[in-house]
Amino acid sequence: LDLLRERGFDPIVTGDPSDPDEHRLRIHDGVQRPDRLLVELGVGVRHVTLPNGRACRFLFVNWLQMQDPHAVFSAEARPLPDQQHPGLGLFIHFSYLLKLIADRIGCDGLMNHPSHPHNGVLYGKVCQFVDPAIEGRFRALERDIGTEDLVQLSLELDQGRIVDAEGQPYAWEPAPQVLPVSKAARSWFRSETYREQVEQELERVHYQRV
Repeated sequence: LDLLRERGFDPIVTGDPSDPDEHRLRIHDGVQRPDRLLVELGVGVRHVTLPNGRACRFLFVNWLQMQDPHAVFSAEARPLPDQQHPGLGLFIHFSYLLKLIADRIGCDGLMNHPSHPHNGVLYGKVCQFVDPAIEGRFRALERDIGTEDLVQLSLELDQGRIVDAEGQPYAWEPAPQVLPVSKAARSWFRSETYREQVEQELERVHYQRV
């Protein structure tokens, strides 16, 4: 909230826990109106068994929108898919807050299921895909193509202009991504099996633009 105030906003926080499966948090600027929405978060709890057999309980981020409703896009700041206003630039701070919440309520970590590449890239700053093969291909994309320009990356992926050595386009794979907090959750991502499979995929796959 202090970071929002430093940017000139007057944050008003409201919560809606009426749905037992997904609680909602909203932050508006000064007035609780749709055109003043800064942050909207939808979270629930998911029980997942990791590939190593460990049963875990995750804080699941079903929806997260962070935007400056007063800003407009320009040639330098183009919209991402489903984006109506430029972002706030606070994703890392907010993801750390979510990590603290997960730990506070006794979850094993934070989980999301990115439907678009830019979501995966943003969460990929702090999360790893549960499937090591998907994680390896995702990190190969970061290594070979780069993810600094998310708008351009999304466009190239949609147009099939990023291909592997056989000329096959990179296909985005929506799959669970996790920021592990507990020892039980970290055990899979720190295991030799997980790390070896990620490395094998990194060595096997290479991408280029066409």
